[in-house]
Amino acid sequence: MDMPRLHLFVSLVILSCLPLTSWSLAQDSEPINPLRAAETPAAQPAAAATDTNNAAAPPANGESAPQPTANGDAAAPANPPTEQAPAEVKKEFTKAEIEAMQSGLDAQAVPEEEKTEAKQYYQDAIQSTNELQLKREELRRFAADHLEKPDEKDPDGPKQYSKSWYERRLALPVEHPWVSEIEKFDVRTADQAYLEKRAAELEQRSNEWNKKLEKLTTDPSKYKAFLNSFPSTRQAVEERLSETQKELEELTANGGSSTISNAKRVALLQRQAKLTAELQALDAQRDAYQRALSVYDVELKYTQRLADAYDKRLKDVRGEINARRQRAANEQVQEAEAEANRYKALIERNPDSLGTLATNNQALAKDIQSLVEQDQQVIEETTSATKLQGEISTDFTEFKQQFGDDSQLAQASGELLRKQRERLPRPSQLQGEILKRTNQRNNISFVRFNATQERKNLSNRDQVVAEMLQKVRAEDRSAAAKVIRQLLESKAEYLESYIENLDELEVNLNALIAAQIRLKDTAQDFRDFIAERDLWIRSCGPLWASDVRLTHDANLKNWRPFYLDPTLEALAWSLSPENWLQVLNDLQLAASRQPFIALSLSVAFLLLLWVQRRSRVQLRELGEEAEKKTCTDFMLSLRALYLTVIVSLPWPLLLWGIGKLLEGPPVEADFSLALSQALQLTAWLLLLTEFTRQCCRANGLVEAHLDAQRSWLAQLRRYLRWMPIVAIPLAFWQIGLDAQTGESLRSDSLGRLLFLAILAYSTFVLYRLLLSHNSSLYQFVMRGTSNWIVNLHKIWRPLFVLVPIVLAVMATLGYYYTAEQLAQRMLGTLAMLLLLLIAGGLLRRWVLLNRRLLAREQAMKRRAQLLAAATEGDEVASIAEIVEETVDLSALSQQTRKLLRVMLFVIGVVGVIMIWRDVFTALAWLDENALPWSRGEHPTTWGDLLRSLLAALVTYVAVRDLPSLLELVILQHLPIDSGVRYATATLARYSLLAIGIVVSAAALGIDGTSISWLVAAMGVGLGFGLQEIFANFVSGIILLFERPIRVGDIITLGDKTGIVSRIRIRATTITDWDRKEYVVPNKDLVTERLLNWTLSDQINRVVIEVGIAYGSDTDQACDLLRQIVKEHPIVLDDPAPLINFDGFGDSTLNLIVRCYLPNLDNRLQTIHELHTIINRRFNEAEIEIAFPQRDLHIRSMPPNWESPEKLRNPARGNSSESGDSAETSGSNNE
Repeated sequence: MDMPRLHLFVSLVILSCLPLTSWSLAQDSEPINPLRAAETPAAQPAAAATDTNNAAAPPANGESAPQPTANGDAAAPANPPTEQAPAEVKKEFTKAEIEAMQSGLDAQAVPEEEKTEAKQYYQDAIQSTNELQLKREELRRFAADHLEKPDEKDPDGPKQYSKSWYERRLALPVEHPWVSEIEKFDVRTADQAYLEKRAAELEQRSNEWNKKLEKLTTDPSKYKAFLNSFPSTRQAVEERLSETQKELEELTANGGSSTISNAKRVALLQRQAKLTAELQALDAQRDAYQRALSVYDVELKYTQRLADAYDKRLKDVRGEINARRQRAANEQVQEAEAEANRYKALIERNPDSLGTLATNNQALAKDIQSLVEQDQQVIEETTSATKLQGEISTDFTEFKQQFGDDSQLAQASGELLRKQRERLPRPSQLQGEILKRTNQRNNISFVRFNATQERKNLSNRDQVVAEMLQKVRAEDRSAAAKVIRQLLESKAEYLESYIENLDELEVNLNALIAAQIRLKDTAQDFRDFIAERDLWIRSCGPLWASDVRLTHDANLKNWRPFYLDPTLEALAWSLSPENWLQVLNDLQLAASRQPFIALSLSVAFLLLLWVQRRSRVQLRELGEEAEKKTCTDFMLSLRALYLTVIVSLPWPLLLWGIGKLLEGPPVEADFSLALSQALQLTAWLLLLTEFTRQCCRANGLVEAHLDAQRSWLAQLRRYLRWMPIVAIPLAFWQIGLDAQTGESLRSDSLGRLLFLAILAYSTFVLYRLLLSHNSSLYQFVMRGTSNWIVNLHKIWRPLFVLVPIVLAVMATLGYYYTAEQLAQRMLGTLAMLLLLLIAGGLLRRWVLLNRRLLAREQAMKRRAQLLAAATEGDEVASIAEIVEETVDLSALSQQTRKLLRVMLFVIGVVGVIMIWRDVFTALAWLDENALPWSRGEHPTTWGDLLRSLLAALVTYVAVRDLPSLLELVILQHLPIDSGVRYATATLARYSLLAIGIVVSAAALGIDGTSISWLVAAMGVGLGFGLQEIFANFVSGIILLFERPIRVGDIITLGDKTGIVSRIRIRATTITDWDRKEYVVPNKDLVTERLLNWTLSDQINRVVIEVGIAYGSDTDQACDLLRQIVKEHPIVLDDPAPLINFDGFGDSTLNLIVRCYLPNLDNRLQTIHELHTIINRRFNEAEIEIAFPQRDLHIRSMPPNWESPEKLRNPARGNSSESGDSAETSGSNNE
C-alpha cells in the first residue's frame, strides 16, 4: 500500500474511534463501551413501550427533531434548557447504529473468537430490529384499517366504523354521498359514452364491495380462532420477554463490559423492544377483532346493502347499454331491408352487382344483430359465473374452517360434504364451456381480419363504383351509380359497427373465460377438499347399532337393532304395489310424450331378439373357421366381436331404454326416478356380464380367436351364467335404494344388506375360481410358467379373495359409502382390463394372421418353383405340405410384443388414473403423516414414499420398453445404420434411468445438496475398489458417443475376431464365427489396439495366390484369372481387380489375384467359389497347378537292401528294394 492511501486509512480509523473514545471517557474512565450499562433492572414492557413510542413520536409545535450523533444518542438542541435532566440509558438502537458497532469490531484488538461471537450477537440484534420494524408496520396497518377514527364526511357524527356509524349509514338512502358514490341520473337520457364510463366505474366498485362481502363472511371464524388462542399466544410472548429481561438483569449485575457483553446487551435490548412491540400488536389485534365482532351484524348489512346497490345499478346501466345496442342493430337491419326494397326493381334487373351488394348489407346487419345478442349472453354468463364462483368460494372457506380439522369430522359431516359435492358444477363440464368459448374467441380474430380487409377495400369508393358499374346493364348505369355509392356507404357503416361489436365481444369473452377458469379452479379445489375427507367418514352406524347399550343383562331383552325398522320400512317401500302402479303410469305417460323413442326402443329390442339365434350360429361357424391353421382373414375376428356384442345387447338395451324413458320431465315420483337410475346402471352391469359370458362361449371370440384355454372358459362361463339370476337383481335393488331421496336410512339398512349379499356371492365365486383345488385356473398356476406375475399367485390369489371380505367389513362397521365407492371403481377397473385384454388379443391376432399370410405367400412361391421342376407325384405331396406350415404366436417378434405391451400399459395407466382419481385425492392424508424414521423440518411422508415407488416402477417399465419402442417406431424409419440406432436407444435408456433416479429421489426430498456427502463417499470408493467398474462405465459411454465400434461391426481384438452384438454399461459382447460369445470389458476396447473391419467402409480385399507349373503360359493364366474375377457377381469392378505375376517360386510360377468385396457378409463363400472356379477353368485350359517336388539321391544302403539295378530290372528281384543309384520322387502338397 502506498503512503497516501496508508495515511488516509489511518485517519479514517482514528475518526471512527473518536466518538467511542469521547463517550467512554465520560463514563468514569470505563473501558471502551458502545452503550451505558443499565444500573437498575430493566423497565417493564409498558415502560419500554412508552419509551419506544416517545422516541418514535414527532416533536410538537413544529420543533425540529434532534439529530442522533454517531453513538446513537440524540444530539442536544440548539438552545438547551438551563437545568439538564440526568442522562438516561438507551433502550433501543437503529439498524445503522448496530451495523456501525459491528463494523467497529474489526478495529478493536480482541481475539478472533470474541469478534466472531460478538458479531453473531450484533447479527441477532439486526434481525430483531428488522422484526421490530415489521411489527410496528403491522401495528400501523391495524390502526389504519381496524381502529375507529373520525369520519371526514361527518366530523360531528360518530366515529367511523363504530356500531352507531354503521346504523346511521343504514338509515340514509344509498344515493346519499355519505353512503356511496352512486349518483342519481336517468339512464334513458344519459349519453352513450357517459353510460360506458359509469358502467366501468360501477363494475369496479361492485367488485370491490363483493370481495369485501366475501371476506366479511369468512372473517368471524378467523377472529374467533385468534381470540381463542390469544391468551396462550400472549403468555408465550410475555414469557420470552421475561426471560429477556432476566438475562439483561444478570448481565447488568455481572457488570461485564467486554466486547461480547456489549454486543449481547445490544441484542437483548433489541429483542426486548421487538417483544414489546409484538405484545402491542397482539393487543391491538385483539381489540380490533373484538370490535369487529361487536359490529359484525351491522357491518354485514351495510356491506351487503352497498354490494346489492352497486350490482343493481350496474345491471340497470348495462341493460340500457345493451338495449341501445340492440335497438341500433335492429335499426340497421330494418335500414338494410328498406334500402333493398327502395331499389327493388333496379336490383332485380342487376342481381350480380346491385343484388349481391344489397344482400351482403342485409347479411352484415343481421350479423351485427347476432353479435349484440351474443355479447349480451356472454355478459350474463360472466355475471352468473362470477356470482357462482363467489358463492362457492365462500362456502369453501366456511367448510375449510368447519371441517379443516379431520378429528372433528363425524357422520353428519360426511353427509353434509357429500350433499355439497352434488351441488358443485362438474369441472369437466366447465372445461367444455371454457374450450367452447376459447374457440369462439379465437375465431373472432379471423373474422375481424376479413372484415378489416373488406373495409380497407372500400377506401377507394370511385374505383369500386366503377368496377361494379361494369357489371350493370348499360341502360341502368346512370341510375345505378348513385345507388351503388349509397349502398357502399351503408356497407362501410355496417362494417365499422361490425368490427366494434367484434372487439366488444372479444373483451367480454376474455372476461367470461377468466371467470369460468376461476369457477372451475374453485370447484375443483372444493371437490378435492371433499374427496380428501368423505371416504374416511362413516356414512352410517355399525350394522348392530342400537339405542340401548348392552351394559347390563337387564338391557338384553330391551335391545333392538337400530336398522331393523328402517329395513322393514325399505322392504315395504320397495315392494309396495302403489309404487309399482305409479311406475307403470309414469312409463305410459313418458311413452306417450316420447312415442318415437319408445317405438324405436321396442323395434330395436325385437330386432335384436330376432337375430339372436342366427348370430349364435354364425359365431360358432366363425370360431370353427378361425381355429384352422390356414386361416388368414382378420375380418373373421372383427365379425365375431360384432356378433358377440349383438348377442349381449338385447336385455341391457331394454333396461336402459325403460330407465331413460322414466328419466323424462313428466316423471316426478321418487320411486320412479330411483327406478330409472337403477335400471340404467343395472343395464351397464348386465351388459358387462353378458358380454364377458358371450366372449367365453364355446367356439366364441376368446376361445377360437384369442386362443384361450377351454377349461378356464368353461368354469368361468358356468359362474357367469348365474350372475344375471343372483347378483344383478341384488345390485338393481341396492342401486334403487341408494338413488331414492326420500329416506337415507333405506339405503343404510336394506341397501347395505343387499350390498353385503353381493359381496358374499363375489367372495364365493372368487374362492371357487382361485383357491379351490378343482379349479382349472388353480391347477394351471400351480404348474408354474415363465411369467413372473403368474408365479406370484400365492400372493395375488388370496388378495383377490380378501377384497370383497374387506369391503364387507367396512360396510358393516359403517363405512358403507366408502365401500361402495371402492367397489364401483374396482368394477370399472375390471371392465377396463377386460376391454384391454380383448383389444390386446385382437392386435396379437392381427399380427399373427399377417405373418401367417406372409409365410403362406412365401410357401406358394416355393411351391411354384418346385412344381416347375417336379416330375414325380411324391414331390407334389411334399410341396402341398409346405402350404400347411404356419407361424405360431411365439414367432412374433420381440419388438412387436413390446410395442403392444407398452401401448396397453399406457392406456391402462391412464384409465386407472381416471377411474381412481377421487380416491387418489382422498389419500392426501399420506402427505401429512411422516415416516417413523424421518425427522427434521421437512420429514419424508408416506405420500413421498409412495410417489417415489411409483416413479421407480414407471422408470423400470420405461427403461425396459421405451428404447425398443423408440427404435421400432422412429429409428428404423430413419436413414441411419443399426449401430446409430443401437447407440441412440442405449443412450435413451441411460437418460430414462437417470431421470427416473432423480425423480424418485426428489419425491423423497433428496436433492443435490443432501446427497453431496454420498457423492463424496462414492468418489472415495471409486478411487479404490470401484475404479475398474467406473472406468468400464465411462468407456461404455465413450464407445456410444465416439462410436469406434458399433453393434454389427466386425472387429478383431487380439486373436479374437467376431461381430459386436451388444454394448452394455460395463462390457461389450462379441460373437465369433463359432457362435461363441466373448464378454470384453469396455476399458479394453478403448485402451487397446483394435481392428474394425467395418468402421467407415465395409469394402474388403480378398487375396488369392495361385501357383502354376514351370512351362505354363502365364499370359493365358492371367487372362483366365481376370475373366473369372470379372464374371463373379459379388466382386466389385471399382476398385478394379488386380492380377499380378508375383515371382518365381521353388516349384511354381506365382500369380496373385487381388479383388474387392462390398462387405464381409459373403467373404468366405466368395473365396470358396473363386477357388473352385479357378481350379475348374485351369483344368479345362490344361494349365497345371504345380506342387513342390523333391529329388532323393541314394549313395549308400544297408547291406540287407537290394541294389538299385534290381529295382530297375524287375526280373532280377523286388523293384522296390534294389538299386545303387535309384532315384525316387515324393511330393508334398502344402
